Amino acid sequence: MVIGEPTIGDLYRSNLNEIRNKVHQTADAETLGLDPDDWTRQFVEQYSLEPIVSDVAKGFLTESESHRGLLCYQVPVQPSHALSEIFKHGLSGNRSSMSWTIKQFAYDPEKGLLMYACDCTESGIGWAKNAIESQLQWWNDAISQENSSFREQVSQIVKRHIENIKQHTSSLDNISKKMGIPLYKRADLEEIIIISPKIRKEIAPIMRVVSPSQKRWTLDEDKFKSIIELINRQSLQFERTPKVFSRLGEEDLRDIILSSLNAVFAGAAVGEAFQVLGKTDIHLRVTEGELFIAELKIWDGPESARFVTKQLLERLTWHESYGVAVIFSKRADFSTIRNTLFTTLSSIASIAGEAKLLSDHEIEANFRLPTDNTKIVEIHFLIYNLYLDYQGRS
Repeated sequence: MVIGEPTIGDLYRSNLNEIRNKVHQTADAETLGLDPDDWTRQFVEQYSLEPIVSDVAKGFLTESESHRGLLCYQVPVQPSHALSEIFKHGLSGNRSSMSWTIKQFAYDPEKGLLMYACDCTESGIGWAKNAIESQLQWWNDAISQENSSFREQVSQIVKRHIENIKQHTSSLDNISKKMGIPLYKRADLEEIIIISPKIRKEIAPIMRVVSPSQKRWTLDEDKFKSIIELINRQSLQFERTPKVFSRLGEEDLRDIILSSLNAVFAGAAVGEAFQVLGKTDIHLRVTEGELFIAELKIWDGPESARFVTKQLLERLTWHESYGVAVIFSKRADFSTIRNTLFTTLSSIASIAGEAKLLSDHEIEANFRLPTDNTKIVEIHFLIYNLYLDYQGRS
């Protein structure tokens, strides 16, 4: 191994430190709501390297473009994140040769070629062929070696941090009980708490006093997206445990989401609040003028999409720019249902433009407000799969 040349093992150790920093920088409230296995999987997918795929049997020679009198031995490779990282940082494998350095290799991601310059002699060509084949093998051996323990190392970082937070929280709770003083845990809007809280039957709004000069009459986009993320994460928890939540009706699911919102907004989220032409499933007053309005629906065919859209358009006023429909499907073939939702939205007469699929669970579409045809409102449709095969599979 060339002294001073960084290795793939060095990269993995650096990545573990970066993961550790990210975990410790995540807010405690958000950390407690994350699934440790999912969090681990996300880090592993982001920071691990995949084996390099090559076809050494199809190696070929060309004249070197940069060195007259030399040849260039080239091997087809599949462009990958692993090769990009290797050449970005000049990484050797955990084993390497004392006869060449990584700087002597070249990688062309557009053509998918790994290259090594060599003399126009039989021995020179043989040397280049051996160098490329050996180096590919050593890189892959190092990647395989590091991947064998990487997931477990990441898992330990994540689980240890979550356990430390739980112990700290438990200590605070014990102190609070001994002192007889209630302990209230709050989270900022960005510090989203994902929990499965107890369903509250009555949730009273708590209004903040805002001076006239501070009033906002439209919901800020960043706040809107943060609230959507809170609802999304809570609904993904429903998907992960369909045996529990598929048996709940619209009101019960709504109450759990309301409880999650109230963990952040201190009771400002209410259900069944009157708004224009009817009651709103989720009515969140962020400030005096900033309202977040959502309707929840169990999927019962394309008519469900039309009905929930009509509900939202009847409850949004000229001041609101956003609305949200949260849809839960308890039927099989979720992909087909999501596609049906998308095509149904595109057929609604008041749609302005085209619907957009933002993610596996989110569709965005603009609509003209019935009370003002020139006013365009943005509605986000969040759809989740609660289908459960009662024979035991979910």
